Amino acid sequence: MTLTTPPHYSVFIYGGSGSGKTTSIGVYAEWLIDTFGLRTRLYNTDGGGYDSIQNLIDVGVIELVECYRRPRAWVWLDAISRGKVLAADGKTWVLDEARNALFGCFAVDGLTGAGEALMSGMRDVNDSSVGGGQGMIVAQGDYRFGTNTIPHFGLAQGALMDAIGNTQRLPGVSIWTAMESRGSEDSTKAALVGPRGPGKAMTDDLPRNVTYTFRIVNHVELNRTVHRLYWDDFADPSAPGAKCLGNSRLPLGADVTQNYVEPANIAEAIKIFDEAKAKDKAAKQERWGKVVAALPPLPPL
Repeated sequence: MTLTTPPHYSVFIYGGSGSGKTTSIGVYAEWLIDTFGLRTRLYNTDGGGYDSIQNLIDVGVIELVECYRRPRAWVWLDAISRGKVLAADGKTWVLDEARNALFGCFAVDGLTGAGEALMSGMRDVNDSSVGGGQGMIVAQGDYRFGTNTIPHFGLAQGALMDAIGNTQRLPGVSIWTAMESRGSEDSTKAALVGPRGPGKAMTDDLPRNVTYTFRIVNHVELNRTVHRLYWDDFADPSAPGAKCLGNSRLPLGADVTQNYVEPANIAEAIKIFDEAKAKDKAAKQERWGKVVAALPPLPPL
């Protein structure tokens, strides 16, 4: 299948520390610029760094916007979700839609760090105007530390959901990474592994808000290191007893022989999806095309 139009979809990729989330953004950025001549913008919100893709940043394939440890998380989260960048003064967020058109991917690395920044801001003992104040406050000498309250979690979750929705309106692919977290399904209370946000209630809910959800793993299996990108819900030996969340949006009965791609590669996984969907579309047309054509036409609305 040959692609002629730059893609537009949203992706969640989650996994443990060192599993290759940031590296996967770099692999995708290389595919994107090679295929469509479009750059990737990376908004970094985590402290783990981006050494694995530093060379791509240096050469200009990826544009880095650093948000980690930046104050006023509510401001910068809204700004980056709308595709804004910092002006030359390093303080003002500006939107340049003509410049954004030169990018085919807007990646936020990642949701976990952004959520932690929001929660930290709401427990700031020096600013009770955000989040309605703190829970307990520890004070010793010049040191003061406040704890979060239950409403803080809902506020942070709502802000992140809004940001995810905003990035999907940008001109290209949106990718969010997250650390993995264990939670439980609301209905069955069964253990599951999914993206980590502020509060376990968010883990089960996140995949429905994007087009594709992947879990990335990098571990030793049968005496060899595997680096896989899984899609659809599955039972992973590295997380015994838990269902790992995924979502490929494949049609029921799609002809896909496995639920992962190795080595991990977002573009390759979505290529598999597109080919399976095209094959299923042809089969549906053959099966139902003449049947529908023989039906009375629907009247105009």
